[in-house]
Amino acid sequence: MRDTRRAAAFGREADLLSHAPLLLLAAGLVACAGIGLIARHGPKLIKAPGRWAALPGIAAGLVAFAVWQGQGPVAGYYFAHPCA
Repeated sequence: MRDTRRAAAFGREADLLSHAPLLLLAAGLVACAGIGLIARHGPKLIKAPGRWAALPGIAAGLVAFAVWQGQGPVAGYYFAHPCA
């Protein structure tokens, strides 16, 4: 016999499209903030001499690590395994 409660919970967890306007707004705000930061600080960081030249790469690595850590719980919630 099939457990329908588990299937219903999985469908509820995976309902990502019901928040589409909010997700679109958040993605737009993040994109605008990134463009603003790059436009303001990018040219100075590209021309930085010496050991300061590594700063943009280090910052990008830290941001990538933070995004990686933040996506784990979100992906586990929205894309949960149906047998879990």
